[in-house]
Amino acid sequence: ISAIRTGQDNTIIAFASDNIEVKQVTFSYRLKDQTTYTSVDMIRDGNTTKYTYLLKSVAITTSTFEYFISAFDGLSSVSSGTALSPHRVTVLDVPTITNISPASGTSLGGTTVTITGSNFKQGVKVFFAELEGLNVTLIDANRLTVSTPRYYASQVNVKIVNPFGGETVRTNGFTYESNEATVSIPTVKANVNSEILVPVRVTNVTGLLAVDMKISYDKDVLTYVEFVKGTMGTRFTTFVNKNTVGELRISMAIDLSVTGSGDILYLKFKVVNAAFDDSSITLDTVELNGGNIPAIKTNGLVTYEPVLTFTGTVFYFGNSKAVENVSILLSSDDNEHLGVTNAQGTFTFTSVSKGNYDLTLSKEGDTDAISALDAALVLQEAVGLVSLSNNQKIVADVNNDGKINSLDASYILQYVAGFTVLPFAGRDSAWLFISSNSTFTNMLTDTNVSVTAYLIGDVSGNYGSTGTTVTSLDGAYRVGPIQTSQGLLYVPVDVVINTVDVFALSFRLTFDSTLRVKEVRFHESLENAFKVANTNVAGQITVAIAGVDALETMIGLIEVVFEPTQSKDAYAFAIVASMINESKNLINIVNNFKTITTTDFNGDGNVDQQDLITLVDVLNKTYQDEDISPFDFNSDGIIDLFDIIAMIQTQRIPA
Repeated sequence: ISAIRTGQDNTIIAFASDNIEVKQVTFSYRLKDQTTYTSVDMIRDGNTTKYTYLLKSVAITTSTFEYFISAFDGLSSVSSGTALSPHRVTVLDVPTITNISPASGTSLGGTTVTITGSNFKQGVKVFFAELEGLNVTLIDANRLTVSTPRYYASQVNVKIVNPFGGETVRTNGFTYESNEATVSIPTVKANVNSEILVPVRVTNVTGLLAVDMKISYDKDVLTYVEFVKGTMGTRFTTFVNKNTVGELRISMAIDLSVTGSGDILYLKFKVVNAAFDDSSITLDTVELNGGNIPAIKTNGLVTYEPVLTFTGTVFYFGNSKAVENVSILLSSDDNEHLGVTNAQGTFTFTSVSKGNYDLTLSKEGDTDAISALDAALVLQEAVGLVSLSNNQKIVADVNNDGKINSLDASYILQYVAGFTVLPFAGRDSAWLFISSNSTFTNMLTDTNVSVTAYLIGDVSGNYGSTGTTVTSLDGAYRVGPIQTSQGLLYVPVDVVINTVDVFALSFRLTFDSTLRVKEVRFHESLENAFKVANTNVAGQITVAIAGVDALETMIGLIEVVFEPTQSKDAYAFAIVASMINESKNLINIVNNFKTITTTDFNGDGNVDQQDLITLVDVLNKTYQDEDISPFDFNSDGIIDLFDIIAMIQTQRIPA
């Protein structure tokens, strides 16, 4: 619920279901500036999943209130909104219309109409179409009487306007009736430099063959452009003399007569003057069938309606970065404005009419910022090692149950490892948007809003960051030396990192799809860390690890045991999508494992004493005063075991 109306009861509806039984559904709300919530039980609708609560109008006494709804099954609870992050509702101080009686009357006006509804205030005005009603009498806040003004035969909207803002409209709420023919021009709203179509309408005509009119308009406000035939005048031959500025002489004729009511002509004008309030369009003379059909004339009016500009910017909570590709909907009862934020996070709607509007934002995708480090931060908050900010707590409570605990961390790791998709359980969307105002009542001026965006699960707040690029072996993943035993392959994964404390890791190990994963072994030092390994996709394993304390051991972090499903000469292994904390673009050392031989160092096809001599010779290169770069496989300035491993992996001995 984004908004409710004052002066009337509002039914709150929730749908709650459970695999066994829903014990209780609770509606909790508080008024503006209150610190505690009022909680009430919602009533179940028979044996359905529908629960309701009638929020009495007397309970809402401020301009805003907040609420959340929770459901309990006897063991655990879920909620829509929480005490920390409730739904915010704007209370619209506007009247309502429930009945208009009588709903029709003569076009001559003077019909006394009784309108019932709510929240009518002293000084209230009533409008029939654009004309103000007469003799308004306020009986009480729920009832008033009014006399209709004169108007041509048609259905019109009925609008009630309270003295200090707030209005409501009943579309086609009253019908003007007449047995006489009429020719009329309605009131048309216009903006500066815009083109408008002004209808010329006839009603209750019988046997119409010819129309002659002289129409005058204010040449300082309007410039005539052209005419367009109306739905009732499509077969008429039409002539318009525009030679006299400010005046139009029109003649229309048809061979077969028409009967009924409708728009016979549209006159197109351009508004050229910004400094006008109302400008008349006058039917100076009207003759139907040469004057043989008497007709009542009703002159028209062009009223200036200011055009508003509605702008806004969407910033991310963690780093104030602009958030682009956010879908924006600005809607009212009459129209909608749709847009998308640009690279600067801004959006702009022009030509917005004054009135009441609701602002809704949404975003799809763009969720790469959620990482294993976010799970680690949740764990550290849960045990009191860190204190998250209020904004961080909003995204840390991924299941929206009002608590931050290891379950939230588990959900994040499951997503990082690819077990689940967004949104998280308990959330309607992966993204949350909070603005100072989402409902705009009686908007009369240009408006600018600032919106804060939250990606649920991104506790570190690093959305939009490209990540740290690590360009040396001080930040690298490495597929270690591969062993074989009894037909199985044992593939270890190491991490080289020396400069920062590591609380979270994630990576994807890719391999030949003919290898079947038998087991994923985590190093014993990870016993108290949160860890998941997703082996559901053939040819890859996705691993995510998060801990409260810095991880101690990086060598042999995991070991994967593979069983070949078919005999091959070699198997390739690689690491992709790797992260250390939230550093990306790491160096990943791959491994190509040859099943024939791995110790033929000199490449002569034989494994013998000469291979050992070659190995010792390579190691001795470190201490000779010569160029060792051909042997420095990992470019760290020395020749050591890691270079030998790389040499084995590539089966290449430098000359």
